[in-house]
Amino acid sequence: MEPVQPQPKAKKRFEVKVPEPYKFIRTLGQGRFGSVHEVSKTPSDEHFAMKILPFTSESDFEKNEHEISKLSKNQHRNVVGFVEVIEGDNAHFVVLELCSHSLHDELCENSKLGGKMDVVNPSQRISSAELVRTNRLQSVLGPETPLSRFVTQELDTTRQQFQNAFQATKQKYEARINEQNAQIGEQVSLLEATRQQLKKEQRERAKEQQEHAKEHEALIREQTEHKKTQQLLHKQEQAHQADKTKIQTLERKLSAAQEENRRLKRAAHTQRDVPRSVTLTVPAVSSFIFTCPSHFRVNNNEITRTGVGTNPYGGSAWSSVLLPNIFTNGVISVEITILSLDYDTGNIHFGLMDSSSPIPALGALLGSRVRNSVSLNNDGYLNFSTTSSTLCSCYRSELAEGDCVRMEVDLDSTPRTLQFFVNGDAGWCYVSGIPSSVRIGTSVKGDGTSFRIDNISRLSHPTPILEEMMEVKW
Repeated sequence: MEPVQPQPKAKKRFEVKVPEPYKFIRTLGQGRFGSVHEVSKTPSDEHFAMKILPFTSESDFEKNEHEISKLSKNQHRNVVGFVEVIEGDNAHFVVLELCSHSLHDELCENSKLGGKMDVVNPSQRISSAELVRTNRLQSVLGPETPLSRFVTQELDTTRQQFQNAFQATKQKYEARINEQNAQIGEQVSLLEATRQQLKKEQRERAKEQQEHAKEHEALIREQTEHKKTQQLLHKQEQAHQADKTKIQTLERKLSAAQEENRRLKRAAHTQRDVPRSVTLTVPAVSSFIFTCPSHFRVNNNEITRTGVGTNPYGGSAWSSVLLPNIFTNGVISVEITILSLDYDTGNIHFGLMDSSSPIPALGALLGSRVRNSVSLNNDGYLNFSTTSSTLCSCYRSELAEGDCVRMEVDLDSTPRTLQFFVNGDAGWCYVSGIPSSVRIGTSVKGDGTSFRIDNISRLSHPTPILEEMMEVKW
């Protein structure tokens, strides 16, 4: 019995998955960039060649696009035409015209042109590209056949077109390279200029930092010197303050000694030459001249300001009291005692006025706002006014409740004089050149301010004026 020969296995047909509306028929070949397959298009059943270009990265995608661009631009009757391209998830599907016969078949079909094709056996068949590369076309066809001349002419034309295209592409890329080189040169120049500018700025910045460092050191030295100067000034200030304290102590002692000296001189002077006085009868209060009589309350010789009233100059209203007498000669002494003062709005002026001046129904008759009058107020100031107001300090301190104020008017001397005494003590100044005819009285403001008329007398001679007293002329 003969042994059973195993049956050969049928080859499994491998099908490539292509996008619709194309169907895979067979594989034509495999190239460096991808495989080529024969496909049919439904429903027309036209046959095409489909080149599959896979891609797995961005660079592969760009290479495929470059290949597709080249294929789409090949427009020649001896080159298969470009139909379309389909982009898949991981590959490009390029559809081309299908060339179903080889150059050998073309040559055999065109043997009627005079060529003898029987010299080529199947084992000698080569591709058209190999014919072109090895220049074996002449050896296959012979140099004188019409087909040889036709193919040679077509190959020369194709070669010239490819050379022209190559030269154009080369010139294009050279132009692009030159342009890029120029741009690179510009960028290099710009970078160099920027680098030089940065170096210059760095040098300037380093110079500024050095200057700032010097300024900082100078500032530190200046602060150190200033601190030393402040310490020295502080020591000098302490020494000055100590000297000032000593000087103030000496001034107080000197002032007290001078005040005591004046007091002793006045006491000695007064005891040596005390003027004799004749007490005059105090006129009845009903005969006094009042401005705003409703603002006063009278109890014997005590006169009290009541009510606030209205002042045309603002603040509390002023009211005045004048003795009915007009004094024209002799040495007249009038003495009052301050009983109470309203320290918020209270004020009192004690003095005299020119008898020829009119007496208004309201307001003050004495004070800094009244012309042709002179008075001493409770602030210790001599208020003297003729054509313009003048204030002259007469005492060191303010007058207080219980102080006795005496005014002495000498109408016989030349010039006529006026002195004020507070608790028997003469002031720092006296007034000379007073009018020949005067009225004596007070101007008061402030609810509750009150005074008492203690004495009105005519003296035998005036109290002598001390040498250190300042003269204020009318």
